[in-house]
Amino acid sequence: MTALIEGFFGFVWFGWGQANASSGLRVGLAVAGVVALLVAVAGGVQAFRSPASTGVLHDRQARRRYGVAVGVEFSLAGVGAAVLAVAGQGDFIPVWVCAVVGLHFFPLASLLEDRLLVALGVSLTTVALVALVAGLVTDVAPSTVTGIGAGTLLTVFGLAALAGVHAEGTSQLSHTGNGKASRDLARARRCRPGPPPPAPGRRGLRAGPLTGTHWSRRPLPGQGTPRAPGWCS
Repeated sequence: MTALIEGFFGFVWFGWGQANASSGLRVGLAVAGVVALLVAVAGGVQAFRSPASTGVLHDRQARRRYGVAVGVEFSLAGVGAAVLAVAGQGDFIPVWVCAVVGLHFFPLASLLEDRLLVALGVSLTTVALVALVAGLVTDVAPSTVTGIGAGTLLTVFGLAALAGVHAEGTSQLSHTGNGKASRDLARARRCRPGPPPPAPGRRGLRAGPLTGTHWSRRPLPGQGTPRAPGWCS
């Protein structure tokens, strides 16, 4: 789903960048927009084929936090754009929106368990700053800067999500996500073959594989098939 969202908004930014661009630059932005749209389509196909039950947002609390983050993003972007329009500074609306979009990725990085979102957020806010300076001291339209910068970043990060690239130590950047699968894989890498360290037995419990900081329940005779020997730190 990440590739779908980032590809789509990359397409939107490339389109916005054409508003005040030269005719030659508009052609390049249009071509880039087609690429971003293809990334979005491929991301949609990938999301459709991914099991939703493994996603980070399968959890109700995670979905609520995600909704709050996105709701705040759209609210701030809309209010700021209205204020700039009323103040006669409409040319700087894309700067404000780009900054808000970049900042909203910081809480999402923790929620979606991928530090790549931090890098994307920093990059987008940097683009917004560059566009602001360009609009103040040059004749280049801020929308051209944000269109090129934000469109390129979102498309590239969408391609990375599509290819399964993820930050080390975190789950893949995905709204349907592979968070659970990544955590299971990380746990599996910590597992060791052979018997676990000795531990006192309990009634109804057998010294068995460690799962986190707790001893696993081992079936007593007749209660099922024992687990394969091994333990995890």
